Amino acid sequence: MKKILLALPLLALFISCSPRLPPCDATNATNLVQELADEELAKQIGAEYASNFVFSVNMIRTTHKNSQTGALQCAAVLLAKDLTDSDNKKGIPITYTIELLDDGKTPYVSVGGLATLPYYMGLY
Repeated sequence: MKKILLALPLLALFISCSPRLPPCDATNATNLVQELADEELAKQIGAEYASNFVFSVNMIRTTHKNSQTGALQCAAVLLAKDLTDSDNKKGIPITYTIELLDDGKTPYVSVGGLATLPYYMGLY
């Protein structure tokens, strides 16, 4: 019993010091998704035209958590709003993954579904 009681504080210290990934709906994760969407749209249609659109991440869900790495798979709707036409809003289904880099400290976000942004937005 004494061994278990001595091990509990060490376990708590280990758990509290282990790196944690932000959840799928964390502001820093969704901001990065929006940033990546901005960059991808600018690459596809040009920065000047792309600046007419603002993205937000909505209906966020955690679809899977890898029990070994802790990596999260997320799904959401990327809402594209046209600043020149307030009635023009398009919802685009996306997926993204949040995982740690090999340094074990830095979260990395990769987004799937951005290549089709102009098509979903009716730009082609």
